[in-house]
Amino acid sequence: MKKGLSILIVILGISLNYGQENSGDNFSLEGALEMFKKANSLEEFEKFINTEENNINNLDLNDDGEIDYITVESLKEENTHVIILSTYLDEETIQDIATIGIERTDKEFAVLQIEGNEDLYSLNTIIEPFDIEVESYTSKRGPSSYEVLPVKVIVNVWFWPCVKFVYHPKYVVWKSPYRWKKHPNY
Repeated sequence: MKKGLSILIVILGISLNYGQENSGDNFSLEGALEMFKKANSLEEFEKFINTEENNINNLDLNDDGEIDYITVESLKEENTHVIILSTYLDEETIQDIATIGIERTDKEFAVLQIEGNEDLYSLNTIIEPFDIEVESYTSKRGPSSYEVLPVKVIVNVWFWPCVKFVYHPKYVVWKSPYRWKKHPNY
């Protein structure tokens, strides 16, 4: 019994140590979604995802001991915007982290999704804003039986400040002015 417990403790210790060593390579797509929801512009969004107190970015992809600065760049084609989140690994090498796709599907309706780069996230890692509605109905198991089913509902992001910002008629696509080793202190 003691031998089994000792082996379990050693394995657990190795696992925890391994997890701590790799915890530097972390960018929260869910956190980025929350910051995008709060931001009034892409410039402000870039600041939010790079502010340490927001706990969104803890990437050190080039292993230099410093958290990598995430830049934001937007592309626009008709009713679709693509926002690219990336970081400089050195003076010339850029690593994409994720893309945010926004599509306006009606006058006051837009959908959004964040897709993590498959070099950093598992294949098809997609984050979308959603709400849960509860549908209930009476089942055939008896007069007082009913079942509750959660249903995922697509969220209209049209009224998010940053979405309104990129769809403003005078909007000019954004490209971060920051580069390798040239970024603000936040």
